[in-house]
Amino acid sequence: MSKGVTITASPGADTYRAGGTLVSGVNTTDVGNVTTGEDNLMTFSLLANTLSVDGDRIEIEAAFSLGATANAKTVKFHFGATAAYTTGTLAINNGVMVIRATVIRTGAATQDILVTASSNNALLTTALLAAYTTAAETLSGAVTVKFTGEGTDTDDIIQKIMTVKFYPVNS
Repeated sequence: MSKGVTITASPGADTYRAGGTLVSGVNTTDVGNVTTGEDNLMTFSLLANTLSVDGDRIEIEAAFSLGATANAKTVKFHFGATAAYTTGTLAINNGVMVIRATVIRTGAATQDILVTASSNNALLTTALLAAYTTAAETLSGAVTVKFTGEGTDTDDIIQKIMTVKFYPVNS
């Protein structure tokens, strides 16, 4: 089964498949944490067999506003059962954060994950700006992609945006 539209870069050049935002892969409805404990913010169900060929990838982008309090705040990115990134517990007082993740299929049940984060708050140190990990999610079934937040007060962390884009391997 062919996914995407095949495009020729220029006469005589290689071809590539166009990727793009998945249907229902955009969420702009604010979701905040609720008092203490880890809360699901935005989630996306990656349908079974979306990543069906080694090299297929999804790119996830998320934006968060961080409350103007000295409360401890933690944001995490999960791909299925794998907690691929965490800010750790930080007393970020006001600001915004953007997290970008790339999940690449390396096998029917293996993935490479690269996550980068940026913020206008200096507490998000260089050590927390990037993470690489692997996952072992079975891609023949649906996989939950989600962000979680943990604060002290309700809305210490508000997820503002999540997009999920799919890029099939060039074949």
